[in-house]
Amino acid sequence: MSAGAIIESTPWGMDKQSATTMVRTLLYAVLGLSLLALGLGIAGRFQADRKKTFATIGAMLAALTLLAWLAIIPLG
Repeated sequence: MSAGAIIESTPWGMDKQSATTMVRTLLYAVLGLSLLALGLGIAGRFQADRKKTFATIGAMLAALTLLAWLAIIPLG
């Protein structure tokens, strides 16, 4: 849910200090950074002059973070 949707669904607007807002913001930041890391890890696998091990480890860690993110969604 984006900030605009939160503001529209709340009668008095979004409380910027509420724990829910902070957790949602953090979760979306983690999602964006994980997608970026996954993309960079996959791109690193296709570069000829790079070590494939580190690109693979990075892509796997990013994928695990995305899976954890997806597991947290039903709890919210």
